[in-house]
Amino acid sequence: MFNAFIQVASKEIDIKTEVKHIDKTRNYRLDMLIEYEKEKVIIEFKEPFTNQNHSHQDQLLDYLIATNIKHGILWYPKNVPSSNFLEIEPMTNFARKIYYTSIIK
Repeated sequence: MFNAFIQVASKEIDIKTEVKHIDKTRNYRLDMLIEYEKEKVIIEFKEPFTNQNHSHQDQLLDYLIATNIKHGILWYPKNVPSSNFLEIEPMTNFARKIYYTSIIK
């Protein structure tokens, strides 16, 4: 549904789902890759109510590093918005590079 919403909102945004990326040592599968002009964002959708938030963040950071994309969103969809709907970690530093990540709960 999210994919359809974005496509209706703008024809200039390119959306790819289940994107395979092959690194020198590993294979990755990105839930969604959104491209607008020269900007790219990885979105990873995760089940709400899990206690694996830290490992999900590590997974997203792995994807950002492997693809050399600087922006990523970790999204925990749920039916009822909560008071902490958007939690933003503006920067994650790794190997002297900066990656921007956001968490939507």
